[in-house]
Amino acid sequence: MNQLNNITIKHCPCHSGKSYEQCCRLFHLDFYQAQTAEDLMRSRFTAFAIGSINSENQKFFEQYLLQTWHPKTRPAEMQLDTSIEWINLKIKGRKDGKKRHHKGMVHFSAEFQDKLNPKNTGTLEEMSQFEKDSKGGWLYVEGEVIN
Repeated sequence: MNQLNNITIKHCPCHSGKSYEQCCRLFHLDFYQAQTAEDLMRSRFTAFAIGSINSENQKFFEQYLLQTWHPKTRPAEMQLDTSIEWINLKIKGRKDGKKRHHKGMVHFSAEFQDKLNPKNTGTLEEMSQFEKDSKGGWLYVEGEVIN
């Protein structure tokens, strides 16, 4: 992956409590491999969050999302929806997905708002499935939307 340009975010969008520089940016630039399914999920949320508001880096984050998607379910291409802004992430639970596991699940909710009408908001709640690849790296497999 290449470089990230002009990203000046104090707090990481994944709500880890860390700065972006010390959190998801390290995954995005391949400095660190996600050690847990939750780490990967947080880094993917952050890619959606930054990529949908930062047109200069949109392609970079689209590529990151494809790279961290399991080949058996990965689409051929993707384009981030730039009409919405992802504003909050809450981890509601997890099953397995630690360093010693091969599979894991993360239950989360993500809040978003319409960029043109910020009063128009919504929440996506999902149970995401993750698996490790042959090199031990976590990959997103699929998610089940929860109503």
